[in-house]
Amino acid sequence: MSGKVNSVDRLIDVIERVGEAGSPIAASDIIFESGIPKPTCHRLLQQLEEASYVQSDERGHFYPGSQLLSIALDVRWTNQHKLQRQAILKGLSDKLEETCGLALVNEEPSPHMVYYDRIQTNWPLQIVIPVGFPTPLWHPPAESYF
Repeated sequence: MSGKVNSVDRLIDVIERVGEAGSPIAASDIIFESGIPKPTCHRLLQQLEEASYVQSDERGHFYPGSQLLSIALDVRWTNQHKLQRQAILKGLSDKLEETCGLALVNEEPSPHMVYYDRIQTNWPLQIVIPVGFPTPLWHPPAESYF
C-alpha cells in the first residue's frame, strides 16, 4: 500500500470514534487518538454534522446523529439477526403470556422510542404499534417495553 492517506479512511475513523465513545467525545480527543490533522478533523466533523451523521452538544462534543443511528438500526434489522431476536422474544412472550418487544430511544427530533421488534401475544384485545413506529416515551405500552 502506498503512503497516501485515504480521505474515506479518515472519515470512517472519525465516525468509528464517535460511535465507539461511551459519551460525547471532544474533537481534540478524536484528533489525538486518530492522528488526523486538526483542520481535516474539524472539516470532517462539520460535514458529518451538516449531514446529521453526528451531533454536537452544548460543550461542542460529538455523539452519533440521526443518520448514523438509522444506519445502525438498518444493519441490525437484517434477517441474520432477526431470527435470534425473535426466538428470545418468543420464549419470553410464552413464559409471561404477554406481548414482548424491543424498543430503542431516539432523541431526534424529541425523545421518543422506536419499536424495533415484537412478538404479539394471543390476547383478544391488543394495542398494535407497528415495528419502526416512533412512540412518545410517556405512551403507556412504552413503560413495559422500556
